[in-house]
Amino acid sequence: MKNKPQYLQARYDKKIEFDLKELDIDWDKVIDHYIKYSELTVEFEDGEVRTYDPTYKFEIDWKWADGEKIYDADFKVVQED
Repeated sequence: MKNKPQYLQARYDKKIEFDLKELDIDWDKVIDHYIKYSELTVEFEDGEVRTYDPTYKFEIDWKWADGEKIYDADFKVVQED
């Protein structure tokens, strides 16, 4: 059977939050920003660049997956939830 299920992957989302007020970030003065490795880097209009850690890290609810995919031996999707 070509499309016989071989792998089942479950996806769980992890969220982090940056409280702009708590970090004292005036969003009107932000030119650019990006998040990499869970750190927020902000470039301000005066040229200053600052990096911030998350103010809150949400826990993962392992009870239910956010999504599932079943793949065959060639990693072609057989079923997606």
